[in-house]
Amino acid sequence: MAKTMPVVDEYFPNSEAVNRALRTLISLVPEKRLATATKTGSDE
Repeated sequence: MAKTMPVVDEYFPNSEAVNRALRTLISLVPEKRLATATKTGSDE
């Protein structure tokens, strides 16, 4: 489980809100960039 800062909690009141935002962010990452980061273990 990840801890969030109070300012983040104001925008994301529960885990479902956090997960929804993260899934949206992931969908915006180009496939090639995602594959490269996964291969190298990089999270630039």
